[in-house]
Amino acid sequence: MGLELAYPGACEKLALISPAASFYPYPLSFLVRGIGISFFPSPKRIANLVRWMTADGFEVRELDVELFYLGLKNYRPPRSILANVYTDQELSQIKAPALLIIGENEVIYQPEKAILLASEYTPNLTCKILPGAGHGSIIEKPEAVSQLMTAFFNKTAS
Repeated sequence: MGLELAYPGACEKLALISPAASFYPYPLSFLVRGIGISFFPSPKRIANLVRWMTADGFEVRELDVELFYLGLKNYRPPRSILANVYTDQELSQIKAPALLIIGENEVIYQPEKAILLASEYTPNLTCKILPGAGHGSIIEKPEAVSQLMTAFFNKTAS
């Protein structure tokens, strides 16, 4: 969304998959977990975060933890790594068709409230709640996310 706001018309379509704090500020529970891991990354802490942000019953895969860990160890963040909550005015400036996918068990915010807010201010928005998924929907339900995105990006304007 930031790219579309900075360069209006640069994006033909957008896909937003469990956007962290785009609509609501981060909850304290996420900040405590996320910032702690940023400064003191370890596979055990990362596995615990993934367990927290995914739906109950999701089996945390060692490869996901390893990739997350390597990314944190080798990533040099800009001054601010936290997403900013977009204002109503900014959301209304998103003109490109956008797909918003949120897991029904999202832990960063309440899915229904985020969809209500996003739909109210963002024109051309298609919203989908993904059953059985949390904030990690892309690793929890990769086939379902892929199907939704493929259908959205293949759909021509009518």
